[in-house]
Amino acid sequence: MLISLSIKNLALIESMELSFIEGFNVITGETGAGKSVITGAVGLILGNRVDKSMIRHGCERCELSAIFDFHANRAQAICALLDDAAIAWQTESNHVVLHVRRVITPSTTRNFVNDTAVTAQFLAQMAALMIDIHAANEHFSLNDIQTQLDLLDRYCHCDREKALCAEKVSALKLLRADRQKQLAECPTPHEIELLRATVQDIESAQLVPGEEDMIVNKHALVANACEIAEIVQLTTQMTTEGESTVRDQMSEVLHQIDRLAHLDAAQAEIFRNVAVNILAEVSELSRDIERYGNRVEVDEQQLQMLSDRLALIQKYKRRYGPSLEDVFETLDTARRRVDLYAQSESVIAMFDAREKELVRELDEACDLLHDKRERGAAKLAKEVVSLLNKLGFVKARFEFEFREIAPGANGRDQVEMCFSANAGEGVGPLRMLASSGELARVMLAIKAVLSDADTTPILLFDEIDVNIGGETANILGGELQKLAHKHQVICISHLPQVAVQGERHIRVHKTIENERSMTYAEPLDDASRVDEIARMLGGGKPALEHARQLLQNFIRPTQDMLL
Repeated sequence: MLISLSIKNLALIESMELSFIEGFNVITGETGAGKSVITGAVGLILGNRVDKSMIRHGCERCELSAIFDFHANRAQAICALLDDAAIAWQTESNHVVLHVRRVITPSTTRNFVNDTAVTAQFLAQMAALMIDIHAANEHFSLNDIQTQLDLLDRYCHCDREKALCAEKVSALKLLRADRQKQLAECPTPHEIELLRATVQDIESAQLVPGEEDMIVNKHALVANACEIAEIVQLTTQMTTEGESTVRDQMSEVLHQIDRLAHLDAAQAEIFRNVAVNILAEVSELSRDIERYGNRVEVDEQQLQMLSDRLALIQKYKRRYGPSLEDVFETLDTARRRVDLYAQSESVIAMFDAREKELVRELDEACDLLHDKRERGAAKLAKEVVSLLNKLGFVKARFEFEFREIAPGANGRDQVEMCFSANAGEGVGPLRMLASSGELARVMLAIKAVLSDADTTPILLFDEIDVNIGGETANILGGELQKLAHKHQVICISHLPQVAVQGERHIRVHKTIENERSMTYAEPLDDASRVDEIARMLGGGKPALEHARQLLQNFIRPTQDMLL
């Protein structure tokens, strides 16, 4: 329940402190006094969009805070939400207490739950579990068939079935997107012919990775065979086979070292060893060069073959390159796409089979949702008619008309409320037959039935009793009193018949101080309550007497009124 509400610098309210009881709280006051500002404050506390113009003129900030108290048995979902957001909470005498605060400035809005900063979106999530606000003229939303379906689903508690439909629709959407992607990647019949030609063309060349470098090197050898042979001949002549070769000169060097041996034997021995090694290496070098030359042959046929192979490689590089690696990559890509085309029929068949299965599962989910809605619609219509009879429509008829539409996340039902207020008239769409007053009572009946079946702890009604009066107003007050047995009810009302049935009565009034409008709220005791009810009845001595008579039937002890 909402225990207390603090409002500072909101619209006409400079400072207001309100406390509420667990049962039926009623708020009254003159038109324009600021009653609906209280509803707006509750909505802001619980995440509604902030309009900075609501900050009281001349003030730098607006601050709203509220304390909520829920029995632990009714706060499991709220506690789970708090745990997910890592917000600390504790129980007191098996009750969960929450302190919610919003600080609004022209440039920023800060939100807190139990002193932990949160987003407005989180406040809205929490609000959905805590409070249901029914505003004046909300009945006009009944003209929207989606609103009608939402109200039916709320009554039937269709969350699980709707979630199943949404799950299947999401799976179908993903599957169809994957299928479309697969089709987009798959070659067309024209493309596949080109791809197959590409594969055949590259494969026919029998290209080998690294082949180009090997052929380039070999071609260089064959193409320069004559020059290589000449170099080999000159080199061998200079080293071992000509006149005055390097070998001959090294032999003369050895002869001179031998002469040195007669003069310095030790040093000569060192020089002689080096010279002998050089002479051996020169001979080995000459033999290696000669063997190399023997391998190089002038082969015009081989040269032509190598030139042709290089020309072929260059052609494929120009066609599919620029590098030979690019040619092989083109071949791999073409092979993969040819394989993809070959497999596409089986892949598409798999997609089709899965789509057929998901469509069947969606149909089954829609059947479950439809059956639950249909059963709930009959029960809801019966309860609404019963309450409409009490609210003055003794011959009212109310029912739901179902039309089948394409299956979707919301099932395949289009639902429309049909209504007849008078005997002998056929039912027709509510949006076409009902006046604003009739709409108000139908909405009130639906809300009362829904709220009675709902687990939302707090119900706030903001002048939902418009276009209602007389004995119907007495019945309305009684229905709200019944709701207060299972929920905390806070009702802003202009009807004395409703106000007298409240267990706590708060009066809102506006004054002018220092040429500024100020709104105040105060709980009423028995005496001041008589005055307020009399004002609502029109004022004067007859109204005072009438107010006393009304309150005799419904008034609670004063100490309850001031808790």
